[in-house]
Amino acid sequence: MENLGLPVAYLAVAEGAPVYNPSGSKVGTVEHVVADDASDVFHGLMVKTDSGDQPHLFADREQVSGLYERGVQLAVAADQLHRPTDDAATAAATDEPAGDRLQAGIRKAWDRLSCHGRVDVSGVDVEVLRSVPDATLSRLRRYAHLPDAFHAMHTGNSAFEVPGVDGVIVYRPSGRFAFQFGAVFAAPDRQAELLHAFMRWAAEDRRRVVAVQLQREDVDLYVRAGFAVNQLGVSYARSLTGGFSLSGKHMAKIRAHLSRAVRDGVVVRELADVAEQTPQVTAGLDEVDRSWLKGKGFGAAELDFMIGERGRPADQLCRMFVAEQEGRIVGYQTFSPVFGRHAGWLGDLTRRAPTAPRGTSELILTTAIRQFVDEQVPYIHFGLTPFTGIDPRHWVEGRSPLGDRIVHWLSTRGRFVYPAQSQVAYKLKWQPDLIQPEYIAFQGGLSLRAVWRLLRVTKAVSLPFGPRAVSGALSGRTSDGPGAYLVRFARRLRLPGSPRVHFRRSTGARPRR
Repeated sequence: MENLGLPVAYLAVAEGAPVYNPSGSKVGTVEHVVADDASDVFHGLMVKTDSGDQPHLFADREQVSGLYERGVQLAVAADQLHRPTDDAATAAATDEPAGDRLQAGIRKAWDRLSCHGRVDVSGVDVEVLRSVPDATLSRLRRYAHLPDAFHAMHTGNSAFEVPGVDGVIVYRPSGRFAFQFGAVFAAPDRQAELLHAFMRWAAEDRRRVVAVQLQREDVDLYVRAGFAVNQLGVSYARSLTGGFSLSGKHMAKIRAHLSRAVRDGVVVRELADVAEQTPQVTAGLDEVDRSWLKGKGFGAAELDFMIGERGRPADQLCRMFVAEQEGRIVGYQTFSPVFGRHAGWLGDLTRRAPTAPRGTSELILTTAIRQFVDEQVPYIHFGLTPFTGIDPRHWVEGRSPLGDRIVHWLSTRGRFVYPAQSQVAYKLKWQPDLIQPEYIAFQGGLSLRAVWRLLRVTKAVSLPFGPRAVSGALSGRTSDGPGAYLVRFARRLRLPGSPRVHFRRSTGARPRR
């Protein structure tokens, strides 16, 4: 069993985190955290297993030894965990009193897991799928213009469909929210129908919809549906139709970095097929990931949801360029396909080992761009950088003034949440000529709870700082760090719906080092 990191509260346990039994063997992954939001009480975890006979098990809080940054430790073996189907049926048959919050929590969690499939929403049959089906890809090809649209194929996402409607909504449930990725991927005349069906389903599931990475053309649909829409940031791209050159003063720094990497013996090549990586290549990539993440600080977590991933089935459609030094992989970058009017490739995951020579990342990207130019690819996309490029010219009707304040605060003081300024500085070095605003929409208006939950879903909140900094700020022991900033900001606003951050309540002792 790997080092699971520091202990955290149940609020910080991510869906998909590995679950281990006392012997260190993996039982499964966290499917859902069962808690009573009203009284802020942790009840247990719904665990997704690899067993076909019992795909889900429930671990109550007495059966959980510890909650940590990178996983969960159980206090009992898997065969001692509860079977949620039996618990839910028994509880319903015996008509237990409403005060039994634990049984109500188990039933609620199981209902959410078991409802996926064809369900009735206000007299309309809809399909709620636990994963993104292959048919989604064909819809992205036809209807998606978002440069990051391929991230919809993330293995952690779910799909919502209405039979008879050629379209899909990709989302990820978390807490009381359903976070929709991108807009409605459907023909323009069917988008409103699909969105309203999704909103009705979310309401019956006691969730509110938050849509991220909308484009300007999508905004009016969400404003008419009662969403508060604010600019989230901008995406950057460069046209390759006129070729690509490193000449000129503005490319001097890139040329210097490239020269250094080449002098140090770095060689870049494209893998023939990402889906057919050899075990040696996979091990090298994994080592780059581990060293890269370790260099970000103790307990740092990779971003999720709004960024690509490695190892998904759809990777066969992606491309990867790797940098090697003396036969060892020291960096890589993946590229996802971009559909629609600005078709091309999106520079997605970029990883560089801390020991890699300066200029390794620039050499990888330059090699890829030159290959794309030879293939007559129209655009190279650098993706969304949130909290940057905020401009009143991009503001829309129905925006939330609170949203403007939050985005401004994150852009100026949220460096622990997301390194926006350093990212945009890197992207601007490549002279992008296509800069597009992207938006975020909150059903029924913006709330700090929704913002906080989104930061958790994307893992943008740095947990190694968060628990200590937030608990320290609440007790007055610390005055800096992301947790302190978040707490002071929430207290300054004094708005209903602000997140109740209780990181002190943690199960289990700190693991030994």
